[in-house]
Amino acid sequence: MSARRGTLGLAAGLWLGLGACGEPTHADAVRKTIGPEGGLITSHDGVLTIVLLPGALSSEVEVEVFPSDEPPPIFGLTYRVRPDIELMFDAQVSYHRVLPSNPNAATIGAIHLDDYTGEMGYWRPLPRLSLDVEEQLVTATDDELALYYGLLEDADAPPLPTGGNDDTPPPDDTTGSESVTTGDETTMPGTTAVDPSTSGPSESTGGPMTTATTATTMTTAGTTDEGGESSSGGMMMAVCGDGMPVVGELCLVAGADYATGLDPIDVAVGAFDGVAGLDVVTLDAGALELGLLSGNGNGTLQAPVTAAALGGMPVEMVAGDMTGDGVPDVAVLDTAADAVGLLVGDGMGGFAAPVNTVAGVGVVDLDIGAFNGDAAQDVGVLLGTDQTLQLLLGGPGMLTLGGVTGVNAGVNATVAIGDYNGAFDMFDDIMGLGPGGFHAWATNGTGLGFLGAVANAFGGGGTFVELVAGDVNGDGNDDVAAIDIAGDTMVVGLSTGGPASFNFQPPVAVGTDPSDIVLYDLDGDGDAEAVVCNAGSNDVMVLDWNGAAYVLAFTFPAGMGPSGVAVGELDGDGVPDVVVSSAGSDTVTVLVSDP
Repeated sequence: MSARRGTLGLAAGLWLGLGACGEPTHADAVRKTIGPEGGLITSHDGVLTIVLLPGALSSEVEVEVFPSDEPPPIFGLTYRVRPDIELMFDAQVSYHRVLPSNPNAATIGAIHLDDYTGEMGYWRPLPRLSLDVEEQLVTATDDELALYYGLLEDADAPPLPTGGNDDTPPPDDTTGSESVTTGDETTMPGTTAVDPSTSGPSESTGGPMTTATTATTMTTAGTTDEGGESSSGGMMMAVCGDGMPVVGELCLVAGADYATGLDPIDVAVGAFDGVAGLDVVTLDAGALELGLLSGNGNGTLQAPVTAAALGGMPVEMVAGDMTGDGVPDVAVLDTAADAVGLLVGDGMGGFAAPVNTVAGVGVVDLDIGAFNGDAAQDVGVLLGTDQTLQLLLGGPGMLTLGGVTGVNAGVNATVAIGDYNGAFDMFDDIMGLGPGGFHAWATNGTGLGFLGAVANAFGGGGTFVELVAGDVNGDGNDDVAAIDIAGDTMVVGLSTGGPASFNFQPPVAVGTDPSDIVLYDLDGDGDAEAVVCNAGSNDVMVLDWNGAAYVLAFTFPAGMGPSGVAVGELDGDGVPDVVVSSAGSDTVTVLVSDP
């Protein structure tokens, strides 16, 4: 653990306000339970991220992060963290925001419990681990969870070096060794020079190392191993595979393929069997069953079992707690019955027989969200024949009909639930998409009504087969992404902050016949990666947001006709993994995180 407790002459002084320990729960608080396996937590706005390494905690702890104005103003936002506890291994603390005019002056400060109770209250600079000017990201280490974290500015810090010569002074004398990324060049003091065209090091210089790379940070260089193909053609910095998750480090390797039931057209990840580690469920349309592959907690899966029998014509599913009992359930869209069947989970790997709720005529897609503020998650359904959006409200044992509203002609392909009204309330909104564009409705918090609608074109149009919502660029607003099977592209709309208002980006090429997409922050930097499976090219792509656009990071082979993709932490390292179902080969493929 780091023992450094030095204090710089920084812009923040003494703080004697002792009322903060009694702060109530904050509206923007983010809470996450993290155990000995490690994990990360990110503030609601994506600015602060704390990574706890495996072994840092001896037991499960609920960690909470929220913005606070209690300490004196510093350079940017201050965040309160609960609890303040010692760690077995240093945490990695990162700030992702605009840096001062001299980026080298940026350092993360902390107010720890011992200073707080001793009425000292000084911001203490933490040992800086890395500085990425292009990504506006600074990372430090801390041997405990502090009461407060803030971004400080050291007025005495020298400017960043402009080159990598051996006689260049180090960028910051407050730490031992750090990486500084300023653009296309990564400089690391006191390391070994490496030729990126070879597999090993050349001579030791004793001074700075300069490695040309097209990656934006030293930990996200596009690369692969074990079956993936790199999009950057550059080298992988020696960080992935060391077992230490770092913010911005995108590391995946091919895991294994597992047999499933017949025709697994969809897949989900969750804690279905009550045993440590997440599990995988598959919608086996050819076998008319819900299949369960229990996780072993190390990234591997057990042999499939039939968790429940299905009827009708199942085409898609969502997983979540739709009964409010804290146990995950599954809802299946049945086009033969024009219904959604709720399969109530028992928490031990079993599910009750589906209880159908007829949604209307011509069901085409569903998604899961929260429309009325109770403990049970709800479902939204798009109906092509009726040209409606139907809300189904979760509750004990079944889904019940909620509000229904019409959509424009041609909005008949796919639906996604998110926060589109710019109000940042606790209630989700719903959007339908098709060749006629998109039609989005804000919900009123009861699950029975709507506040208003926005309809518009979705980029340049396309033959869209899947729509998802998520915070693509880390600004706190829900953005949207859809895959176009005719153009083999992904279209992304970035929220402007107004009601269902988006700036659409140029289409991004994906594989042949894309079939499913997930937006998920795989590397903890606050931005969402896009994971797309492609039924025609039999692969899965991971695209990383670089601050302005999506760029391809990985392409991995999958089975025949990949049909569904899901994300969840399967191997106990605290970093998400990826699961792909392939209907043509009756398999699921696991891509394992390798920090």
